[in-house]
Amino acid sequence: ATLANGLKLHVLRRPEVPIAAVRLACPGGLLTESKETSGITRFLNAMWTRGTRSPSAADFARTVEGLAAEIDGFSGRNSIGLTLDSLSETLDPALALFAEALLEPRFDPAEIDRERRETLAALERREDRLGQRAFQLFSQTEFEEHPYHLTVLGERAGVEAFDADALRAHSARLVRADRAAIAVVGDVDPEKVGRALADRLGALPTGGDDFALPAERPRGVGVRESSLIKDRA
Repeated sequence: ATLANGLKLHVLRRPEVPIAAVRLACPGGLLTESKETSGITRFLNAMWTRGTRSPSAADFARTVEGLAAEIDGFSGRNSIGLTLDSLSETLDPALALFAEALLEPRFDPAEIDRERRETLAALERREDRLGQRAFQLFSQTEFEEHPYHLTVLGERAGVEAFDADALRAHSARLVRADRAAIAVVGDVDPEKVGRALADRLGALPTGGDDFALPAERPRGVGVRESSLIKDRA
């Protein structure tokens, strides 16, 4: 089904276990980033659960936990999205929090700074993880100018510059109903879920400036080599 705002909805009823899983995804990820904004998609999806218009980050976490639910953001090379897992009996209030996280993130400066510190610490740890460095080197060599040469975590200069305005602009660019799809699987009533999502996510915007996928570039022939020597002294 497709909601009035263009959001594609897929519901599969599985009554064997009294739980429900919800997944919403939009095109995004590394494909929408540049050297200057590398890492902003992952940063954005992390901020979705760090407080909304109503509850603070701590209150949001406590409320979700009190419903025996879990809400998390995700992103990668090609997408960004939000997940929800809950008991069937608490799905409706959990969906309300899910929608609020997506539509009304607070982007509290203190929480942005906290996420920034955690991301910078992760970047520091990455320097000592040779497997990650090897994969990063491969991506930089194989994809060259294509956004896939970037990393999901980003780089220090970009992460240090992210602020609420940049996050809101990136969210407005990516999170659009007519580019998104949502799936619900579990012990649910498909018609009831459809009405709930139409109500909760009816305000999800549509249209707006589209983003162009990167142009395909001929790879050429031959072997490309690169190396990274890390001094552990």
